[in-house]
Amino acid sequence: MVDQDKLRDLAVQFPFAAALQNEVLKRDFLTQDEAFEESLRKAALRSTDREHLFELIFQSLVQEKVEEIDEVLSKDLASSVSKEKEALQAQLEQQINSQAAELSFQRELIARQKEQRKEETPSPQVIPIEQKEQISPSEPTKRSFTDWIRSMEEPKRRSSILKEDLIKKFIDNEPSLNREKKSFFKPEEMSKLSILEDEEFVTETLAGLYANQGHTEKAIRAYEILQAHNPEKSGYFAALISELKKK
Repeated sequence: MVDQDKLRDLAVQFPFAAALQNEVLKRDFLTQDEAFEESLRKAALRSTDREHLFELIFQSLVQEKVEEIDEVLSKDLASSVSKEKEALQAQLEQQINSQAAELSFQRELIARQKEQRKEETPSPQVIPIEQKEQISPSEPTKRSFTDWIRSMEEPKRRSSILKEDLIKKFIDNEPSLNREKKSFFKPEEMSKLSILEDEEFVTETLAGLYANQGHTEKAIRAYEILQAHNPEKSGYFAALISELKKK
């Protein structure tokens, strides 16, 4: 842009150039120069259209105001954006701090729960060496063939505990079972042995009780019933019967 003083010199050199006079007038108006009145007189003398001259001055005034307004708006907008940015940043920092505090609380809570579970979990019981030695299996003892066979039937005897209890009570209360060892079984006493008549109640345990109490004939009869009802174990019961007959 040409300096104002140089522009005045050009207007003096070319006094009849209306465009130069108008430009000097416009700049004097915008800068509120003291030479504005003189510039207005010279421009009016050289102008053929006074209305155009007025529009030139008015347009300059409007442009100046617009620029001022734009500058103010720019400053206000920048200030507003800055304030909004600061507010948003503060809000974001607050959210981050809140989430961090919540996360820290959750971690602490989880740690406490784990510690509480550890305290509630019972520790495994440690068996002392002496106790282990006490519960260690003992050396196997020598057993007879009959005892060995009976031990194989232990699981089956456990499954008929209720039935065996009933039979034991019957034997304990039956006077005919207290006879001397090796007493002979007589046909006329069959009515007293109703339990042998009901083959459903005859078990290996009952037969064993007869044998242990010396009632050999009843034990043999019980094993014969069991042998008839359990063909797959016929050899086993035959061995027991043979063992009893040797007594």
